[in-house]
Amino acid sequence: MQGRYSHGGAAVDIHIPKSDALKSAADEYERCVLCGRLTDTKKLTPVDARKNYIVGAGQLCGVCGESVRSELRFIDAE
Repeated sequence: MQGRYSHGGAAVDIHIPKSDALKSAADEYERCVLCGRLTDTKKLTPVDARKNYIVGAGQLCGVCGESVRSELRFIDAE
């Protein structure tokens, strides 16, 4: 990741290694408790405002959330 930083009138080009950018995202967003993928849910999002959150288990990504909902619909249909 690249950017331009300006301080006190002097502009400096900076380069942030990709691993630092990914680490920053990992620090800010939840991981899926089933597959481990980063989700689009920020860690500071209240539980009651989250999509794909299962009480007692944790945050799911969209793919795992849909899979769990499908399984629950199948079980309810029996």
